[in-house]
Amino acid sequence: MTPAELLEQAKNSFIVLYHDDPDKLTLLLRQALGTYQDKAGVIREISYGTGNEVAVPNDFLTLATSKDAVGNYHEVRRVDGSLRIVETSISVKPYTTFYFVNLREYDLENDLPPEIIGTLLEYLIALIDIPNTARGKKIALATGQQADFTSEDVLVARKQALEEAMEEAQAIIPIVSVCF
Repeated sequence: MTPAELLEQAKNSFIVLYHDDPDKLTLLLRQALGTYQDKAGVIREISYGTGNEVAVPNDFLTLATSKDAVGNYHEVRRVDGSLRIVETSISVKPYTTFYFVNLREYDLENDLPPEIIGTLLEYLIALIDIPNTARGKKIALATGQQADFTSEDVLVARKQALEEAMEEAQAIIPIVSVCF
């Protein structure tokens, strides 16, 4: 599922979507992606095959760690759009690099890592629900309708609970050995 599809699914979860400005909804989507990046993070891995250099992935944020075939840590240098393993006398190919994904600038048309979709969707719905409920309350007040809306305190508490769940699901950097 892409971030754009995730936003559509979040919008469809509302019976009435008062907060429907596309630019503002996209900002909330970007906010949700950024919060997930800060609270939990996503780690991806790339393999080097038989060489010691690969192109920097489009979604690269920062290096997490790198290892060789037997689990020894290897330094990685970023050189001219590539990631290059610093080989030593004990290096054993192939190499694997683990990196954090840049969710803040994620392409809205690329598939998200499947493991984050559920929490990210719930969080995006919670983000949309806060201004949507506020706008619904204003409309009800202006038209004299009687309506029962969730309090802002409950909506904010739900958002905070989801942020805590993200922190509990933090991406774990794989273990490597350091040899001298």
